[in-house]
Amino acid sequence: MSDVKDQGGCGSCWAFSADETIESAWAVAGNPLTLFSPQQIVSCDTDDAGCNGGLTETAFDYVVSAGGLATEEDYPYTSGTFPWRSGTCKDVAISGGTITGYTYAVGLCRQRTCNNQDEASMAAVLTEQHPLSVCVDASSWSYYTGGIATASSLGCSNGYTSLDHCVQAVGFKNIDSSNGYWIVRNQWGTDWGENGYIYLAYGANTCGVATESIYVNLA
Repeated sequence: MSDVKDQGGCGSCWAFSADETIESAWAVAGNPLTLFSPQQIVSCDTDDAGCNGGLTETAFDYVVSAGGLATEEDYPYTSGTFPWRSGTCKDVAISGGTITGYTYAVGLCRQRTCNNQDEASMAAVLTEQHPLSVCVDASSWSYYTGGIATASSLGCSNGYTSLDHCVQAVGFKNIDSSNGYWIVRNQWGTDWGENGYIYLAYGANTCGVATESIYVNLA
């Protein structure tokens, strides 16, 4: 994986989640670990709203239509600094990250409560594929400072209508015990949480980590 990033004041979590998942898939497939451009997705994906939010599914659809992604070096991220604008789409060279689409790691739940997501299957897919794009209820994540978070400690929901932030599930630990947890990479910088990560309790779909989990299909 690439290092923890920082989306800044732009509501571009959906673009970062998609971008980072493509980066991971690209590297797992044997290509050099390449920093791809979330700015390209923020500025060029016309089906989403840039700094005003978007969906990872339509972000992946955009990358398919664009034929891949430019590098961060060629198309650097600028939307994270004030005044947090989405920017105008630029014509830059595609350097990789070519995908044919995406697949839900486990069935997408669109209910107000999603208590029956198969987290064991999700863990197996993560192991077999690559880190996953996930969307969560992060409405109270600003209070997280470390440790294994539960729905009750964070006050978060697992329902589809509560999902308000997209990140990346990168691993898990001790899932065969009562203190298992998901390792989730955020993009709020390394001074947040566990050096930029949050640990979500396994087995209860904490904050909706398994409600909308996605891996990508490389071209």
